[in-house]
Amino acid sequence: EGFFAVSYDVAMVNPFWAAYRVSPAQVANYTAGRHGFRKDPDLTALGAPQASPSSSPAYNSTWNLGHLAPSRVMSFSAEAKYSTYTSANAAPQFWSFNQQEWRVLEDRIFDWIAENRTLAVVTGVWYADR
Repeated sequence: EGFFAVSYDVAMVNPFWAAYRVSPAQVANYTAGRHGFRKDPDLTALGAPQASPSSSPAYNSTWNLGHLAPSRVMSFSAEAKYSTYTSANAAPQFWSFNQQEWRVLEDRIFDWIAENRTLAVVTGVWYADR
């Protein structure tokens, strides 16, 4: 689809990083709505292991699915937004971090772009004991 790039960690069954570039003209075309997470079709085609976003015990009341490339920032088209809801772009995040600090950061990135700044962003995961 080409809306963002992802590096996937097969050993951890998790994305390692995602990178994207978005312009003010793109965020002006905001597409509202949410989707359910699903397995990534490209990883499926490659035979890469994936946690099932809808049934994995990794995601519960303590852990949320967190976007690396945020759906709001990538909402410049319905297809781009939909592409963010895959296991290749979702990492476990502690619920309060995902719903507070991470959400604020995602909103701020959207605002920076909307304020006439094209941004290139790379986000990734970090494991405390790895």
